[in-house]
Amino acid sequence: MHPDVFLVFVTAYIEYAVKGYEANAFRYLLKPLSLEVMRGLITDIQTEYKKKKKLIVKTKDGEMVVSLQELLY
Repeated sequence: MHPDVFLVFVTAYIEYAVKGYEANAFRYLLKPLSLEVMRGLITDIQTEYKKKKKLIVKTKDGEMVVSLQELLY
């Protein structure tokens, strides 16, 4: 329903990992979490979010996907 949401499951039960990914989870993390793991997760989410920032531009030849980072003005 919300394509900009990154779903992350945090649990102590590895046996639920498959169901987590069936829900299209971005990550499935096991407790206890370290600060290093959390920082890595935040960095990975930021990287993926930037990739999603795109426009679909209609041209005479069809449609073109343009990353917002590629726009100059």
